[in-house]
Amino acid sequence: MASIKSIKPKRVNWQDRALVIILVLAMLFLSGRLFYLQIIGYSEYQKKASENITRETTVSASRGKIYDRNGILLADNNTVERVFISPADIDGNAERRLIAENLSRILGVDYDFVYEKGGLVKRKDETIKKGVGKEEADMVRAFVAEYELDCVHLVTSTERYYPYGNLLSHVLGFTGTDGQGLYGIEYQYDDYLTGTSGKIVTAKNGLGLDMPYKYESYVKAVDGCDLILTIDYNIQSILEKYLEECLETSDAQNRVTSIIMDPDTGEILAMATKPDFDCNDPGFMPEAGENRRS
Repeated sequence: MASIKSIKPKRVNWQDRALVIILVLAMLFLSGRLFYLQIIGYSEYQKKASENITRETTVSASRGKIYDRNGILLADNNTVERVFISPADIDGNAERRLIAENLSRILGVDYDFVYEKGGLVKRKDETIKKGVGKEEADMVRAFVAEYELDCVHLVTSTERYYPYGNLLSHVLGFTGTDGQGLYGIEYQYDDYLTGTSGKIVTAKNGLGLDMPYKYESYVKAVDGCDLILTIDYNIQSILEKYLEECLETSDAQNRVTSIIMDPDTGEILAMATKPDFDCNDPGFMPEAGENRRS
């Protein structure tokens, strides 16, 4: 009868155990990392990925208009444009100098200002000038077309305009360079007058260039609400005429002011203070008594 030999299990040395432990720990680490990236940090990394492959251009909303009780326009908007560059798309120093030379000449801005903006290579939107009129905007477009530039852009926007200048100035108030109401009705009802800006989203590759396929998403801007005042333009004009005369002929030390109301409803039909200011140029305010006769 053949003898049966006992089989001893192979001894696992410490190197094998260490390798198994390292592999298990590595798998646990990778599993944990994947869980964090795909579950916990999903929203954050999705946002970063979206920012890397898309470019957003803001579309400004028009500010609401202001009318008198009879529909006469007291505060309007002029169409202007914002010129901006995308430094990330500028091809070298030669193109950077070309842009700085021409935009500074066309727009009347400082060369060094434009040149420094062009050096912010990680930026996609650097404003060169706001409130650019049609003539200057057309010259910028001609420059862009001549050199086939894809790093200089124009976006249409609006700026506040008051057709009657000084009329009702203390009541209407004015807006800042960013279009936000700073004084008077413009400030008091800023939330209603201010619209919601839209945007244009386009797809870009890792170098910031257009994707080989066409992708563009447009979110329409929502314009602000219009306001109709109880003010009557004709009555307001007459009141201001006589207030101006009063200021010039009286001994008023600082100002003269008056209000005309409808006695039946209490509506304000006219309201004025002299001296006043031009709503289109609120930075210039005459000294008290400047318009008075000596």
